[in-house]
Amino acid sequence: NLDVYLASEEAVQVDQINANRRVELRINGNLTNAGSVPSSINGHSIQLESGLFGIGTDVTPVTVTTQSGGSLQFAAGTSACVTSPTADVALVLGFAEDVLRLNAGGAITDFFGGTADRVFGNDITLSGASIGANDQTLGLRQRTTAGSTNLTSTLGDIQVAASQGGLNLSGFNSAAGGR
Repeated sequence: NLDVYLASEEAVQVDQINANRRVELRINGNLTNAGSVPSSINGHSIQLESGLFGIGTDVTPVTVTTQSGGSLQFAAGTSACVTSPTADVALVLGFAEDVLRLNAGGAITDFFGGTADRVFGNDITLSGASIGANDQTLGLRQRTTAGSTNLTSTLGDIQVAASQGGLNLSGFNSAAGGR
């Protein structure tokens, strides 16, 4: 049983972290991928924080894989670009002051199954096999009315709810429908 905890006041580039339990990275700088492995951070419960800076980039997102039954939580002071190339993502929280991009090879769902917002950003892009579930929407909050939201599912439905102020929907591409 292995947990990984790392805190830094500087930028951190991750080549590879493998843990069968918790991975927690608290960085007060940019958090980026250093290598080209399919998934840089692998663990059961993954928590990423970048303080005043960003997580990944549009060109090179931080890659993660959560184990079955696990969760993902991330927060960035600027932008967050996170990809789970093959796994489902059960989201505790996704937060970015500006751009939030989350791509998953599997489903993107609410870890707790409640009604609370789980995704916060100004410009939000979510892409996964499905987003939310028929019996459980994924809560989104667009931080300003100047932002935009783009949602794409490759296999299933898109089931989301916007709790405050609605969404400026720039794209809704669902393989199977949604609401």
